[in-house]
Amino acid sequence: MRTAAVNDGGLPVAFDGDELQTASLRIREPALLVRDPRSGRIGIGFGTAGAFECIGSLPASYPEWLGDRAFTETHRLRFPYVAGEMANGIATVEMVVAMARAGMLGFFGAAGLPQHKVEEAVAELTRELGSDLSWGVNLIHSPADVRAEEETAALLVSG
Repeated sequence: MRTAAVNDGGLPVAFDGDELQTASLRIREPALLVRDPRSGRIGIGFGTAGAFECIGSLPASYPEWLGDRAFTETHRLRFPYVAGEMANGIATVEMVVAMARAGMLGFFGAAGLPQHKVEEAVAELTRELGSDLSWGVNLIHSPADVRAEEETAALLVSG
């Protein structure tokens, strides 16, 4: 049975496999890149380097801090992430709802769907999310079916 390496403060230092994966999830904490002077292995530690050689540091990173603040403020988001837009409903109502509730911007993939399916999706999104959370529906140019494009545009503008 292997015991985890620790720095002088008794905090764990990750050097391989599952330990590194677990350490990588601690992105909201400042971390140290350390080298074990005996083995030369590189690892990630928290707190102080202790007996390990500190070779670098990583500041805490908050996903909310990424991207342009104006984007998150304009769209009333917590995180500056956009997902969806995939045609034929591949980007589902459920995905859009989950994104919005998590503070991100999701788009329902309306392109290529019959008008009644788009109307059903917009009605469900409006019911689930209302105007308090941000969400969208993609509108794709349809030169082969101008009427369908115009109907979808009218639905989205009137919505």
